Amino acid sequence: AVVSTQSTGTRETLIADIVKQGIPGKVYPELQPLFKILEVDFQPLKLCSLVDTMLKEVEKTYPDLTSYAEDVREVAVLRLMRQLAQVYDKISISKVVSLIPYIEPLELELLIIEPAKTLDLQLRIDHSTQTFIFGSTIQYQREETTSGPTVQQMPSEMFRNQLVLLYNALNKSVDLISPAMKVQAKEGLRHESISAYMKSAKRDQQNMIKRKEMIENRKEYYENLNTEKERAELQEREKTRREAEKAETK
Repeated sequence: AVVSTQSTGTRETLIADIVKQGIPGKVYPELQPLFKILEVDFQPLKLCSLVDTMLKEVEKTYPDLTSYAEDVREVAVLRLMRQLAQVYDKISISKVVSLIPYIEPLELELLIIEPAKTLDLQLRIDHSTQTFIFGSTIQYQREETTSGPTVQQMPSEMFRNQLVLLYNALNKSVDLISPAMKVQAKEGLRHESISAYMKSAKRDQQNMIKRKEMIENRKEYYENLNTEKERAELQEREKTRREAEKAETK
């Protein structure tokens, strides 16, 4: 592996290994502060401005890197939104746009739509008040992974963690108070699974037989089709040969 990892690592372990190998110090000097800005410092009010200023200098000095600049700017916007989510419940769209010198309101919305849909960003857009509202409901929240500097958990994360702790504590309490209950629950689930299988087993077997017959019929059809095609080609070649021989005898 490029950074000497022995197995597929998490984002945190990969970054730690990158730092350990001293890779950030081996890039162009103009780009070296970028890692610290995006991965270490927590400064949402200046983040995108710093990144934009740095990239403009890099684009002048290294024109061949220009194609990567827009992607880095987009990463900076998403990092900005994650940092804002840690300190604001909601913020006006105009305020966020003022923090990003290279983006328009519509471009900003289009950029964050997909991360918001996949819950990489916990936010929604309230067009009636022209604001971003941070946080997500517990039923739609996915497991969080650290991405960039963090000063505190979001309320939804703390709520989820408390529920997980409560669930684990209740499970342990049930095991202590009534150990047999867990065994009975597993046994009941096993019987339900067997019953469900028995109900659908015959139908599933018939479906498998039908599918096998369909595959065999299709295979036979294509084999016959190929045989007919080969026969037609053979007849055509034979006809052409006879015509050629006839033409020669004349």
